[in-house]
Amino acid sequence: MDNKKNIRSKIGNLFLKKKLKKTFRNRKTQNLDSAVTIDIIFDATNIDNFEKIKSFADYLVSLNKKVKAIGFVNSKIIPQKYYLINGFDFFCKKDLNYFYIPKSDKVQKFYTEKTDVLIDLSLTNIFSIKYIVALTNATFKIGRFTKDNSFNDMMIDISKNKSLDYLIQQTLHYFSIINKRELITDGEYRP
Repeated sequence: MDNKKNIRSKIGNLFLKKKLKKTFRNRKTQNLDSAVTIDIIFDATNIDNFEKIKSFADYLVSLNKKVKAIGFVNSKIIPQKYYLINGFDFFCKKDLNYFYIPKSDKVQKFYTEKTDVLIDLSLTNIFSIKYIVALTNATFKIGRFTKDNSFNDMMIDISKNKSLDYLIQQTLHYFSIINKRELITDGEYRP
């Protein structure tokens, strides 16, 4: 990342920290049985990843869950084929401000509407996705483990297999069994 992008990103992080100080979220441990509404956020740049996310969302819908999904496309425009997909929204670089903060109405609506669970299925660190995850009004947040991620209530370690298939599989597994565990304030679980 060149110096200019690095400075822009650092300023974006400062804006996020300032906004987080004014934000309150009711946390509540959820599982696959208790959750009614589930939001998914992901990197939609790769069409193969999108197909996997779509299958996962369809599975959740088959369980009578209300699912919303939003994907970030790392380009200046959203490919035309994405506009034909029901139930999914997308945003791209033109929907970000100078500091990589999402500015479109659809993104703000996504993270301000109350939902039971947010699942972050991004495999890389993308600031605009991090921004949304941090500010989402979900009672329970799930995502991959990163050292600098303090926004998720449950983190999935994918260091052994950094594939989207594995992240989805592990998310579904732990999200299904979490009802037998108690959330501790630091984000770890105990039986």
